[in-house]
Amino acid sequence: MLEPLYEPYRIKNLNLPNRFAMAPITRMGSPGGVPNDTAAEYYHRRAVGGIELIITEGTLPEHPLAAHDPDIPRLAPEAVD
Repeated sequence: MLEPLYEPYRIKNLNLPNRFAMAPITRMGSPGGVPNDTAAEYYHRRAVGGIELIITEGTLPEHPLAAHDPDIPRLAPEAVD
């Protein structure tokens, strides 16, 4: 019954060895709006566990009206080269 999940899947130019995908679920897990080692380890564990497609967190612009929670990841223009 779960065999189809283990079959390869192609999305345009992306070839996935299986059909396991994971949505972001570390929302509000970035203290001060900056993802930390805990968030990186969270996604690392899923990647080595066989999740082939990981949809990372949404980010917010640095604007007071963008969100009410300071722990949601934010875009930081001053940190971009």
